[in-house]
Amino acid sequence: MRAGEQFLQDARDLLAAARAARNRARRIAAGEGVLKVGVMLSSDITAPLHAFSAREARVRIELVRLRWRNQSTDLVDGTADVGFVRLPVDAGRLRVLPLYQEGLCVVLSVRHPLAGEDTVGLRALADEPLLRHAGASPAWSAVWNTGPRPDGTPSLRGPDVHDMEEILAYVRAGCGVVMVPESVAAVFPRPDIACVPLTDVPPGTVALAWDGERVSPLVDTFVDATRPTVSDVTRPRPGSAPAP
Repeated sequence: MRAGEQFLQDARDLLAAARAARNRARRIAAGEGVLKVGVMLSSDITAPLHAFSAREARVRIELVRLRWRNQSTDLVDGTADVGFVRLPVDAGRLRVLPLYQEGLCVVLSVRHPLAGEDTVGLRALADEPLLRHAGASPAWSAVWNTGPRPDGTPSLRGPDVHDMEEILAYVRAGCGVVMVPESVAAVFPRPDIACVPLTDVPPGTVALAWDGERVSPLVDTFVDATRPTVSDVTRPRPGSAPAP
């Protein structure tokens, strides 16, 4: 008797799970569900998210933090369905939609001789130890760990860093300098560091990226909703006049 009662309960549980799965499938087919959106620090996601939500009001957006060491892998393994990344990405299967550009700056101690300058060129940093992005791909390192020495000899290697907090700690201690997007530097205003715009490096690019080999109607909709928000100008620096 007990075996029969257990069988009946198990059957009910299975039927309930089947109904739940069927309902989830119906909600997804009807445009409901969850879209996991990866975000790099300080990337401007407001317009794309609003544009997508206007089309898919029943889809819940779940934000996933991306970092330089995992922005490509998290999109390939499904941790994020689509992501706002900083170029370059190094996964051949990823598709990329460039969104906007922004200037770069060097972050250094306020006690550094260059801290009071309005702008600085890479040559002025030739003898400074450069902080290194730990775990970064070769493509990322080639851009963000740029060697500034004019003769092409390797720059001084500074400590490896894993996040912005470590960057700030090393910079405050005078252990090195680092190149970051100006919007990232603006997130961490501190009286003991200086962020000086760089004059002779290309601007950084923020892009939307997604796995081109994975079929997802929601991702397709998100990409389509994002396209009208693309800007072909470099974002103005904080406090500066907007670009015409």
